[in-house]
Amino acid sequence: KYWLKSTAIGILGKTSDSSFTDIYINALNDESDRVINSAAVALGKTKSSKAFTELMKLESKSSWKNQNRISALNGLQFLADERAVPYTLKCIEDNHSPRWYLATPIWDYPYAAVNALLALNKAHLAYTLLFERFKKSLNENDVNDIFQNVQLLNLLNDERAIEVYTMLKEKYEKDETIFNAVKNYESEYLKSLSK
Repeated sequence: KYWLKSTAIGILGKTSDSSFTDIYINALNDESDRVINSAAVALGKTKSSKAFTELMKLESKSSWKNQNRISALNGLQFLADERAVPYTLKCIEDNHSPRWYLATPIWDYPYAAVNALLALNKAHLAYTLLFERFKKSLNENDVNDIFQNVQLLNLLNDERAIEVYTMLKEKYEKDETIFNAVKNYESEYLKSLSK
């Protein structure tokens, strides 16, 4: 039943019709993470005056691997309310709360937060935070964290990130496997800048 309910809410949400706002708000209390996420996105699309407050309430509701945080961020992405900026930055800064490390906004809240900032045209505000985290992981040679930060920095589509690739190529010039991965990430980054 959760798949069906989630799909129905998703279809209603495509209308962006604020007359369905109360349906979405009620669905934010569902037991299914899938339904809550669909309701959050649909609520954000309504641009309802109730949406921001209701989406922010999700942060204080417990959920497995911070699924409610992800749902709030996904909804805020569509709401495009600048009051969400401090919250999204806080979510990017929080690198320790439980989550899946799957490099997707569906399962990993920093990616959802970056997408919300992009929707608000405020992605540049996250650059320094992510760049400092990248440098720390580079110094510690934490390859997983290095490349997670590279992915997030790439999403920002910020010209300053070119310095990331200079540092990576210098560090891994003698490791062919990692060096090739760096070149692939850099290629994707340069393509995104040219768009």
